[in-house]
Amino acid sequence: MTNDEIKDAVKEATADFFSKDAILKRCAVTFKEVEVPELEAKIRVKVLSAKDVSTFQAQFMDEDPKRKKEAAIHFKHRYVGRCLCDDSGNLLFTEKEAEQLGDMPARDIEFLFAACSKVNPMGGEPEVEKEVKNSETTSEEGSSTDSQDT
Repeated sequence: MTNDEIKDAVKEATADFFSKDAILKRCAVTFKEVEVPELEAKIRVKVLSAKDVSTFQAQFMDEDPKRKKEAAIHFKHRYVGRCLCDDSGNLLFTEKEAEQLGDMPARDIEFLFAACSKVNPMGGEPEVEKEVKNSETTSEEGSSTDSQDT
């Protein structure tokens, strides 16, 4: 086999594989436009990086049950705040402003959350829900123990 034949054979064998360049080009994807018909709106949803998702999920790993419970309670509107962006991929809301999203009608947040989740499915969502239940149980157990001691 000649060198050219070997190169051709290698190209054919690797044609279906995701190349390094193709993988790194995925870093350039900044947002996707999503229709939210229930709100009669079109939004831009930032494509979260692996770092973004890990940072967001880290709040659920806090050892303090109160902080973990607070993170779970504010999960959806904080997640929406981390996803909505402008046409340059810049977030629309600061973390502090995202807290105000919690005052929106729950129905609206649900629709926005669903749109954000389509672009950024959180592989650990069932785990997050499990953490919410566990933290509620832990908090309830903690408060009943405290009340028994008094």
